[in-house]
Amino acid sequence: MLNTETTTKWAGIEHEELDSSNWVQMAFRFTTDSSGECIREYRVFGEIRGESFNEEFYFDDTKRLAYEEYQDRVSILDNECIYCVECGEYARNPEFALAVSQTGGYCLDCAPDPDDEKATRWL
Repeated sequence: MLNTETTTKWAGIEHEELDSSNWVQMAFRFTTDSSGECIREYRVFGEIRGESFNEEFYFDDTKRLAYEEYQDRVSILDNECIYCVECGEYARNPEFALAVSQTGGYCLDCAPDPDDEKATRWL
């Protein structure tokens, strides 16, 4: 449990923005845990397609975990927040984004077989 009496304000250290509805930011602050030890707490937050998110990291290996989360969210912005309409996964690399654009909104795992004429998703 964190002792909020000794918590300082957040300091922003990273920020990436596609537009006002698609952005991600990372911040940190020093705080004291229940044993009195000073720890560095990280927070990754933002908005993708108007849906906000907020992840806090204050246990083991906080810096690495926070940067991994931040880079994962930035990769979504880098691929212009394209997602598969079937599974809801966001494109985190150009290949995924290209597949979604070429299949009418589906990733390669979700796209119907092009030879399947009964697939209603092709209509």
